[in-house]
Amino acid sequence: MSDANASKDTSLGIDGDIATSLLKEAVRTGMLTTEWIAKTLPTLSTTTGTTTVSTNVAEKGGTKRIAQSEVDGQSKKKKTKKEKKPRPFDLSKKLSRHISFRLAYDGEAYSGFSQNVGVESDESVERVLFEGLVKCRLIDKRENCGYSRCGRTDKGVSAFGQIIALRVRSAFPPSTPVDHLPSNPNDEVAVTMKKVNKETKEEVTVTEMVKELDYIKMLNGVLPQELRVISWVPVTEEFSARFSCKSRTYRYFFPRRNLDLGKMREGLKKIVGDHDFRNMAKMDTEHVSNFRRVIYSAEIIETLGGKGGEREGCYFQIKC
Repeated sequence: MSDANASKDTSLGIDGDIATSLLKEAVRTGMLTTEWIAKTLPTLSTTTGTTTVSTNVAEKGGTKRIAQSEVDGQSKKKKTKKEKKPRPFDLSKKLSRHISFRLAYDGEAYSGFSQNVGVESDESVERVLFEGLVKCRLIDKRENCGYSRCGRTDKGVSAFGQIIALRVRSAFPPSTPVDHLPSNPNDEVAVTMKKVNKETKEEVTVTEMVKELDYIKMLNGVLPQELRVISWVPVTEEFSARFSCKSRTYRYFFPRRNLDLGKMREGLKKIVGDHDFRNMAKMDTEHVSNFRRVIYSAEIIETLGGKGGEREGCYFQIKC
């Protein structure tokens, strides 16, 4: 083996243990000298598969010797970057405000509006909605946000004007009076607040123009396309989406087919007015003691599809 060839062949495609044994044997028998190795092969690395052997030349007491280090089994794994832990976000230190959202959703994608809390297979609108609220850090959890809803819808039933109310995080400092808060994300309000000067580290009083969080943009950015936030409005502390509601409008769609719409309209007239619906309602005696309700109007509207024919679309519209 010539010096020129040996100096180029520093990476051998053979087993690491065999390479080390051959080197030792060559030195022992005089085929290679430690002086030659020190001159031409300062470091010999043999890598095959998952085993790596490095043979280094070291000096000790004026003589040269071969020092061997082995990595048993597999090659060293690459160090992985430590995942950054999310910064703690304490909502208790933020200002919260009571607002009402108007929602629209395609009911075909959900098992209903109401969430079955604790049920893993739950596919309700509320579950998805609260996941979005928590992800945006608008609330901490459902139990402590003062949540109320106008009503519920069953599986497959859609809504365009579902109303809910709850307390959400605000962009304004905690000292801001509630009546000083804007009613939309476009209005700027002058707010006096205390801040720490980065250079002097002293607390100073400053006045800044502040906008409210864009709740619609934030939530629609994380919610699925089947669920949209349409609008929001500030409400009083006493407001309840359920009990402050003055009226609700329901639409029930059905195909025209060969139904006698004239007789159906006559029947609808009988439910208009003040009636006791306790036999048709869930007995929530803890919150409800009056089961009388007023139906303001009930009608059948034929607007879907062409006029006449069994495939014409119709719907009941009931306002109560």
